Amino acid sequence: ILPVIEAELDALPATEIKAESCTDHINAYTLAQFIELSTLRAHGVATGFPDDLPIVKQPDLNQLSLAYAVGWIRYEQGDFDGALAAYGKGLVMFPHSVELQNEYAATLIQLNRPEDVVTFVDKVLGDTYDLDDVARAKMFAARGVALNLEGQTADAIDALTVAQRYNSTDDVQATLDQLQNGGGSQ
Repeated sequence: ILPVIEAELDALPATEIKAESCTDHINAYTLAQFIELSTLRAHGVATGFPDDLPIVKQPDLNQLSLAYAVGWIRYEQGDFDGALAAYGKGLVMFPHSVELQNEYAATLIQLNRPEDVVTFVDKVLGDTYDLDDVARAKMFAARGVALNLEGQTADAIDALTVAQRYNSTDDVQATLDQLQNGGGSQ
């Protein structure tokens, strides 16, 4: 199945899926688009769409699932570069996808690119306003792992502590305990 779905993903343009106007409504294809357009409209800010048309949140598009599936299969096969490419294309199309963000960060860790993980996570934490506590914890945990790989133990402990405050997990606690007891880069 991978060649078939990968060909479908490759055929898609690497551009963000944007909201669009139909005759009697505005299609918002992601929750982020719906929230952004609704917030702008509520504050009297021009959206670029007619003010008299209702904004309709459409079901999630399958292109997001397609990018996730290709990336996941590539990741499971150990093709981390291929996984990163699929997740990256998905993030171009759907930049606020928490699922793709998590997998992209995990793949960067597998590729031993801690500096890129920190940069990516910081961007996600700064730009994504709809992360729930579990997703936010995963981002801080990834940041902590990356900082540890860079030998920045104190900063890693700080990030992992924040992750635990958002969503406590045994894995993060074990890593945190190990670092606090003097077990550095792992």
